[in-house]
Amino acid sequence: MSVNVSATSAGRSTPSAETPAVDRVFLVSGLPGSGRSHLLAAWAAAERARGRRVTTSPSEASADSVLIFDDADRAAPAERDALRALVERGEPVRAVLALSSWPGGAAAEWAAMLRPAGVVERCVPRVPDAELRGLASDLGGDAVEVDDVSGAGGHPGLVAAVAHVAAREGLTRLSDVPASGRVREGDVPLLAALDRETSDVLYVAALCGDAVEVRRTAHGLGLTPAETLRALVAAERAGILEPGAESWRFGHAWLADILIAGRTAAEARSRHSLIAEGLLAEGGDPLAITHHLLASDDRSTSAVSWLIEEATQRISEDPLSAVQILETLMATAPPRFALREQARRVLARALAAAGRAPDVERLVESALADGGGKSESIPLLIHLSEALLLGDDVRKSVDVLAAAATASGAAHEHDRLMAVRSFHRVLAGELQAGESEAEEARRRGQASGDDVGESIALSALAHVAYYRGDIRTATRLADEAVRHADRGDSDEARRRSRYELGMFLIHADEPDRAAAVFERERERSDGNSASWHLPLPHVGLGLLAFHRGRWDEATARLSDALRFGEQVSTRWESWAARAHLAAMAIDRGRLDEARVHLDAIELEDANTPHHSLDAVLWARALMADALGQPREAFDLLRRATDLIVDYGVVSRLRWLAPDLVRIARRLDRTRECRDVLPLLDEVASRAQAPYITAAALRTRALHEGDSVLAIRAVEVLRDAYRPVELAATAVDAARLCTETRADAASAAELFREARMIYHDVGAAGRVAALRDEMRAHGFFTLQDRKVRVADGPASLTPAERRVADLVGRGMSNPAIAQTLSISPRTVETHVAHIFTKLGIKSRVELAVRAAGGLVS
Repeated sequence: MSVNVSATSAGRSTPSAETPAVDRVFLVSGLPGSGRSHLLAAWAAAERARGRRVTTSPSEASADSVLIFDDADRAAPAERDALRALVERGEPVRAVLALSSWPGGAAAEWAAMLRPAGVVERCVPRVPDAELRGLASDLGGDAVEVDDVSGAGGHPGLVAAVAHVAAREGLTRLSDVPASGRVREGDVPLLAALDRETSDVLYVAALCGDAVEVRRTAHGLGLTPAETLRALVAAERAGILEPGAESWRFGHAWLADILIAGRTAAEARSRHSLIAEGLLAEGGDPLAITHHLLASDDRSTSAVSWLIEEATQRISEDPLSAVQILETLMATAPPRFALREQARRVLARALAAAGRAPDVERLVESALADGGGKSESIPLLIHLSEALLLGDDVRKSVDVLAAAATASGAAHEHDRLMAVRSFHRVLAGELQAGESEAEEARRRGQASGDDVGESIALSALAHVAYYRGDIRTATRLADEAVRHADRGDSDEARRRSRYELGMFLIHADEPDRAAAVFERERERSDGNSASWHLPLPHVGLGLLAFHRGRWDEATARLSDALRFGEQVSTRWESWAARAHLAAMAIDRGRLDEARVHLDAIELEDANTPHHSLDAVLWARALMADALGQPREAFDLLRRATDLIVDYGVVSRLRWLAPDLVRIARRLDRTRECRDVLPLLDEVASRAQAPYITAAALRTRALHEGDSVLAIRAVEVLRDAYRPVELAATAVDAARLCTETRADAASAAELFREARMIYHDVGAAGRVAALRDEMRAHGFFTLQDRKVRVADGPASLTPAERRVADLVGRGMSNPAIAQTLSISPRTVETHVAHIFTKLGIKSRVELAVRAAGGLVS
């Protein structure tokens, strides 16, 4: 790949009175802002070498100066105004203008100002030669195109070298510059313009792609290793070769090899130390600094402290790079080097964030074995427990934290340990012990001002409230946990507390706020390639989409969560993700796909997390039911129900109990489910959430065979945002209506409503099953949803007719809700059904029909 540098004076016109004479116009494509800066800096140096006065400010430009100006968006408005005034005055000024054609660049604005309108209508990343020639002609100068820079690795040094030579020699045409590093006789006049003191340095720097290319280039130019070393040092100091770039590291690694091969190891160490020192001062790449510090045997406290601090800052965004820095330091450092315990503690935190529990465990063992880790044992064990939790081994994490309680440590460490242990205990199902410990940890956090510890304790208490069905309290506590985490110094606590708040908002029927929380965290997380929190917002958004009936989105989000979980080595929430993916696949009639997810869960049975096992058993029960194995399905659901009741997680009954009783009814085993009814009633009373109230009504209706109660559950559920639950409840209500022969018309309508919802979410398996069931009952069915328009006004229910009449009067949904004493969500549901049944698409059409008496 080559860098194309072309110039043209063809068709040059005499500058008009309104247009300044411009010496060179650069239209830069494929070059980032840093590269453009290098290019202009090199050009300015060349102009100064020719004895010309250089200015970068349009307000200071004159006929005896050279204006070098960049169109970057960050240019001050005053500078832009000065350049505009310069153009309007028509003064002849020599200028080099860099006009960026990158998206967001201001090239279009400058082009419109510097030349007649309409010559070039747009600027694109690869600017055609014709447009360059037109621009050059209009401005009365040469146009130099620097194109395809990204193909040469995007190296600004190469561009700067070319610009330097072109400006110094006054060249208007340059041959292609090779990016391969091979020097051939045909590469003229560029090579003819090179001199051994200046441009060789720039050229070697620019071609420093890797060790092979450095060697090849140096050999082609006849440079010795020492000369190459001086060239690279000069390029560094001139800012041409960017410190920390891949080419920079490769080049210096090769130079060190040369020096060592020449039996100059001391010089190599000195060189590495010099490089690291320079990079430390300039804030360079920490991995490069680590390499050179270690190669130079530099174990000074200041250098190691800098590396530890840099690794600490990287943990939340890219823990694997933090691990790489610290593992390199730990592996090559003497056993008793300064700050070893601090480095080991940060390494444990980074490994935990990366989900590498076995590595944290080995680090703890080695720390205790060498006798240097006793004072740091509590922080190390806390990090180990975090890594185990991310690996979904919550039971072992509780055991680790219990062992840590007997270790020596400062009071604040024991307080933080108590908060973490309380949270893990709650997740493991030890609600009473976890709650008691969380209350104490919260008091200690308040007394000591430990916001992170208090946030963790509040999260534990929020989970306890949720598990018991008190969703409002859980959400309030989670909100408070986020506020404390934001004031603390732990990014991990901030991210986790927000994820938990989002999940509680889903349960509190606040989908919009939950979506906002998850989206914010997703935007923050998606830029990080290796952070433990990467899957969490995708899990949250996936579950939210599942409940909203947006199953394509739910499938994509949950699949992303699993992929990211594998990427960062964490199984946190992977069970819930797989269970819901399996459930959707079952309802869509894709049993093989569901089996893949369930089998993947089965492979991990050894470390079953109690707080997700009920979701797994629920999904397996759905699969057994779909395969015509109701007894196995009942046993799985009964096991899941017993598990969550034993652990006090009764809030989860709301999604298990209806399916349990539904299958029990088919098996004539409803007596075995009687115990769940009062528990679910109690949860519904605490939660005050429509979907949980509907679940309690539905479960009792199924248990008692009460169609009226079942229809009531459907009506209540219309106030929630959960269409799939509404469809399942409608099916149960329809079946009860047919069993009791209470209301055939209502049964048919409920079946149709459910079938429409399943059609909307893409649950093809459910749609087919309902079609067969409706035919068996003798109900009229539709071959597809488009035929629904044939239903007409006669198919509207009384409630739908009332809503249609009010829409026809021009009333809004909130006004209709207030008039009929129902919720706005119920109105929305009615309006959607009316549109479908009448085959219309707007409220205007509905109003016209209502006015004509066509909906009554």
